[in-house]
Amino acid sequence: MESMTLHDDSLDKAVEGLVQEERHLAAARLLRRRLHTSKQISEDHRKLLRNANVIEHAVAELLSSPKNDWIKQGESHGKNGDFTIYYKIQEGAKLTCRIESPIPTSHLVPLLSVLNESGLYHEWIPTFHRPFKLGVTSSKQLASFSRGHQVIQVQCSVPYPIYPREALFDVVAIDDIDENGYIIAKMTTVTEGNCSNLPDIFDFPGVTTGFERCDFDGAVLFRACPTDHANYESAKRKCHGQDLILTSFSFHFDARLRYIPQALINFVTREALGIIWNMLLNVAEQVRDGTRTQHCEVIAQKKEFYEWVEGRCQFMLDKMKSKSDDHHSSGLSQNSNTPEVNASCDKEECEEKKDDNWTMQDILRLNT
Repeated sequence: MESMTLHDDSLDKAVEGLVQEERHLAAARLLRRRLHTSKQISEDHRKLLRNANVIEHAVAELLSSPKNDWIKQGESHGKNGDFTIYYKIQEGAKLTCRIESPIPTSHLVPLLSVLNESGLYHEWIPTFHRPFKLGVTSSKQLASFSRGHQVIQVQCSVPYPIYPREALFDVVAIDDIDENGYIIAKMTTVTEGNCSNLPDIFDFPGVTTGFERCDFDGAVLFRACPTDHANYESAKRKCHGQDLILTSFSFHFDARLRYIPQALINFVTREALGIIWNMLLNVAEQVRDGTRTQHCEVIAQKKEFYEWVEGRCQFMLDKMKSKSDDHHSSGLSQNSNTPEVNASCDKEECEEKKDDNWTMQDILRLNT
């Protein structure tokens, strides 16, 4: 479809179809090719291209090595998973954090479901009282424009005497599996200035009384974990023969302070962030096993949506497996001394992966 010459009507339909499937980057690439032959473009298409530029910038950052301009704060190799935390300070008081965490393929859909259900964030994100008061007190979805696009409001408690903070951000989930083999979710602060990038039906809310609004931007990228990743070997030993998905999460928040005390930076990056990420992985495990009741009930109500998510994720995993098999076959052709043994091991591993593959029944069992 992308190589064909399109008239304007056909272009509009093709772009609209890609957007409906949450393939925003594919739609943007199609538009750019069309722009080489025509300068006419609608405002909706301009909006799509603006958003695509932001998303592509976030992808590029998450695909780059964190060794370049990030400070490594620490790493964890616990039973829930392996992850490394990095941070940097930008423009005075803007703290940017990054987490690199390989997960087994059976955790992918449960983890996506936990991240997607914004209305339940306050149910599992812990609240800290010492040495600083910090935590999510409320989270809710203000608007939903499509199955992968929502606006979220999160309210947080912060250390006294600072006023409680409120973040309002736009979340778009992008399926770029066909072209690049990854899924990305982009979070962008919503302000009166950038409301024009949202559908016209969105009504920008005022700041809640007693709160001050802060900025929160971020992105999370899911892709096949490179074998040279720092946490690959450790995570591979724990995944029972499954392939690994690298989850890269980067975010920054501007708390609207003149500066961020180093003690608060240390607490967020050394303590709070690691605890929250461990909780996220633990909740995803509980969702996978069907023991996280609140999440299971919400997911059961959105059966069609999560079956679509599972289908796309399975397509992503199949592509990973195909590439892995191609690489393995190439290796066998170079080493013909033990083909039967390797083929046998491959078969056993495939059977183990098949048994470990997560299905929707794990979290929809309340309906059975």
